[in-house]
Amino acid sequence: MKPGARLIVESSGGGGYGDPQHRLQPLREAIIVNARLAVVAPLPDLPTPPRAAQTQHSGPKGERRIWLGSWLKVPVYDFDTLPPDMQIEGPAIFESATTTVLLRQAETVRVTPQGWLDVQLGASA
Repeated sequence: MKPGARLIVESSGGGGYGDPQHRLQPLREAIIVNARLAVVAPLPDLPTPPRAAQTQHSGPKGERRIWLGSWLKVPVYDFDTLPPDMQIEGPAIFESATTTVLLRQAETVRVTPQGWLDVQLGASA
């Protein structure tokens, strides 16, 4: 505020500290002690470099016996070695150092250029 400027504040009658003497009165100077500003705006997408293409993919690294309504042997893939645009139909398992992903029957996965799994869900059984 500029020196000498006045702020007019109207009391709603029910706020403050409960003591009428603590309420701001019209045409009294006000000192701003704290102010908070929030800005909400969309951020640009961060660039995501494509994952380097693997020279060879040898297929599943093994098989595992799992229960999906009945016992099945399903292929197990190394998540970190899957080449971009590879498509796999379930059931299958994808393993990495930090996660394990189960792809059920009637589901399909495509590996994105960034190395993520884009899972297309099938009909519920």
